[in-house]
Amino acid sequence: MKISAIITRGRDRAAAIERRGIALDAVVVEGVSTKLEFLQSVLRDPVFRDDLPTTSHVENGSYEELA
Repeated sequence: MKISAIITRGRDRAAAIERRGIALDAVVVEGVSTKLEFLQSVLRDPVFRDDLPTTSHVENGSYEELA
């Protein structure tokens, strides 16, 4: 079940990704499990930040076990 979404915008893709990282770092959730660590690791991944990854990249990425 999804209880929230974080949507960010920027002058370009890199700026939007940077803003998303800042927003995720500020999130505090207590009492339920989240995918926050997974989302943060995806944003730190150079392939995600610098390229245009496909959905198979997430499936094959080093952060898969965090999902």
